[in-house]
Amino acid sequence: MKCGFLLIFLVGSCHGLSRKHWLKNLNFDNTENWDKNRVPCANDRIIIPNQSESVYVQTNTTLREMVLPVDGEVVLGQNIVINFASDAAVDLECNGEDLTYSRNKIKNWFDPANWKDEDVNVNVETERVPCTIDQVVFPSKSLFHVQLDQSLSIATMKIGTEAYTTKSLASFFDSPSGLKQFERINAASIELTQKTQCDDITGCVCGNDKSVIKDKICGLYECPNIACQSPLRAVGGCCNLCGGMLTMNYYESKFNMELFKQDMYDTYSSAEYIGTRDRKKRDTATNDGVDLYISKVTGDKIQMVLTDKVPGTDNGKNASDKARKIKDDLAKNNRYGVYNIYLQATSAATGKQNQKGDMSAGAVTGVVIAVIIILVIVIILSYMFVKRRPLSRTWFKKDEPLDASLEMAPGIAVVDLSFDNPMYDSPTKENFYMDPSRPFPNLDDDTSFSAGSPIDDDRSHSILSFSNPLPDDLPDRTLKKTAPAEEGGVKAFTNPLPEDLGDLGTPTVMDPIQSPDTKKGMEDETDA
Repeated sequence: MKCGFLLIFLVGSCHGLSRKHWLKNLNFDNTENWDKNRVPCANDRIIIPNQSESVYVQTNTTLREMVLPVDGEVVLGQNIVINFASDAAVDLECNGEDLTYSRNKIKNWFDPANWKDEDVNVNVETERVPCTIDQVVFPSKSLFHVQLDQSLSIATMKIGTEAYTTKSLASFFDSPSGLKQFERINAASIELTQKTQCDDITGCVCGNDKSVIKDKICGLYECPNIACQSPLRAVGGCCNLCGGMLTMNYYESKFNMELFKQDMYDTYSSAEYIGTRDRKKRDTATNDGVDLYISKVTGDKIQMVLTDKVPGTDNGKNASDKARKIKDDLAKNNRYGVYNIYLQATSAATGKQNQKGDMSAGAVTGVVIAVIIILVIVIILSYMFVKRRPLSRTWFKKDEPLDASLEMAPGIAVVDLSFDNPMYDSPTKENFYMDPSRPFPNLDDDTSFSAGSPIDDDRSHSILSFSNPLPDDLPDRTLKKTAPAEEGGVKAFTNPLPEDLGDLGTPTVMDPIQSPDTKKGMEDETDA
């Protein structure tokens, strides 16, 4: 181990890999597996529901009663004994109540909530899941149920005390114990590269921030609510966060990721940082609850994410302040070979905010008020527009002339085809033809009408009249009342047309329905 540190500080070419521990198990003594978040004691009655996960009892225990499922499973470790006692005096500190086993769902490999880094608190969700450069550990004396639905590659893997290779791990997956603990979808596999260090002095990229794997990881993770304004989203992060974030470029010839991490963690991490190996530095470290995480991300940049555990509306304030201090210190001391340091920090808190891009309650309220105001303005303007109407009309009313004009193209002749309607503006009279029962008006011998003569305005025999369009200089052919013809004859009248119109030919009678008597009468009239 001392050799390793000497290599790190003197040579700078040995970069240890991160070690990720699986957190979830089926153990009887895991408080997360019980509905009351505590381990059962001697006076308790425990209930294991149907269709729940297996229960692994790895230590001797005493219970008052155990209710077993119809289709469940209780696995006892080697030489493990369960005692049942009816005397409450066995454990005076145990009040005794019903506890229900709550583990009823398999856990997915790619869920960030199922992993924890051995040294630091990783606040970038995709990098909590083991990367290709990470070592994976499944703790001893535990039973697991892991869903693996996609093939992957990691550095090393250890289950309990046994380290595996790619080949031996595949054999374990096919064993009874492996089939019980690892549910592989579509024969998913794990490749072990057996690397123990990063070969790049500037650091190795995790790779989980690429879109395909990132979408899978973020789809499994449930983000917590936060309480700051203008939250941040780290590269590779699934959730918004409160705190500070620094991104920077580096000179390849000068930057050393391992040295940079060690100095930043030892100088700026809180006393809770478990990776600090110097006890004196840990004792003098601040107690501001700030978590610091450094990694190399896609795009060949160094990312530093700071969060804190301050509750309530001040969450992220300590982390933001420390991020500003780190930026100032790095700007003054460029011995690490970093440049273009960009700072992002959250502002004062205003209330809880939802995650994955959702707006805060205050923002939602503001949007609702703005929408209401806009709707009111639109309604008022619409009402005023309809009431007043613009000068250039787009509507017209009945009996109202249109204010419109027609413009003809040059060179087009305009021909006036209009005429005066002789019925227009004439006084409306009662038309006697509308009532056939009324007698025809009596016309005396001297009763006549001619062009331009008005008709007496006596409504008893008034008719609609109009001016004769024939010329005024025609001979007087006044229509007069004639004596009735003999029976079978027709009424005669004088032709009002002039006699000098010339020979127009003999008219042809076109009435095929005339009776013989009528035809004979017409011939007699012609002879006469």
